[in-house]
Amino acid sequence: IGSQPGPRLTVRRAGQRVVMSNVGSGAASMIVVVDEAEGTNSPVLLSEAPSSLPTGGRFNIGHWAHTYRTASFATLSVAWQDQGGDTYVERYPIN
Repeated sequence: IGSQPGPRLTVRRAGQRVVMSNVGSGAASMIVVVDEAEGTNSPVLLSEAPSSLPTGGRFNIGHWAHTYRTASFATLSVAWQDQGGDTYVERYPIN
């Protein structure tokens, strides 16, 4: 796992959209987003992650579905690399 400063991806739900932002000081690449919701249906409909996201960049990675069985929750795992090839992984609860 790499150390900061560098790219720093955050994931937040903004209304119906789930938005990924790069709030760090460098471009993120090799971005992978994994939905860790339990069960067979996902509460977040994921789109393809961008190949890279520059500093200050934002990307709508999905649409939040209000009903997920009896609860509305999910956890997204996001992995990315910086320009030096260091890998970062973060988990974000979306509720």
